[in-house]
Amino acid sequence: MTDTQLLIGIMQNDNRSWRYICRNLKPRFSKILGDAFPLTKLTNEDIEDIFQDSLLKLLEKVKNGGVTVSREGAIFSYLVQIGKLTACNFIRNRRPLTPKEE
Repeated sequence: MTDTQLLIGIMQNDNRSWRYICRNLKPRFSKILGDAFPLTKLTNEDIEDIFQDSLLKLLEKVKNGGVTVSREGAIFSYLVQIGKLTACNFIRNRRPLTPKEE
């Protein structure tokens, strides 16, 4: 499926596009996130949550016209970038707070 087809499918909330994303892009997304944050010990459940949050953000951007296709693979690259930012926020919020020294 091309990026143009994915964009159209996402805008039309086409189940075939979402299945394609989950079957074909999710495994690569999970590997990239696991490799990008090896020391944080993100669990599979954490990565699943980050993937779902990233999909929602991608959907919002597509619906608002904030995503265009300039080359093949752009949708996946954009999804990974959203995922990395979401993972950073997730890790930051998960870290226990330590009292500041006075």
